[in-house]
Amino acid sequence: MAELDYRVRPETILYTVNEGRSVTERGFTGYVMYELLDTDSPLAQEFKKLLAFALRFGIGKSRSIGFGHVSLEPARPHRKTSSKGLDR
Repeated sequence: MAELDYRVRPETILYTVNEGRSVTERGFTGYVMYELLDTDSPLAQEFKKLLAFALRFGIGKSRSIGFGHVSLEPARPHRKTSSKGLDR
């Protein structure tokens, strides 16, 4: 598996209010792009199972109220660039 790109940023959000005091949680939002290099390996099959689990149930604390959301999207093909390096 190869990590191709990522854009992750930390966030602090209000989690709940307990006895008049705000309780916050620290986490992150963003994306990571991976490429599965050997789709026939036994580890690839295990990775697919774990990914299916994450898609179904989420990851981390309080998944039922929206924390730990995971989505899976195919990578968009890279656009060709001109000789000046600008996107067409």
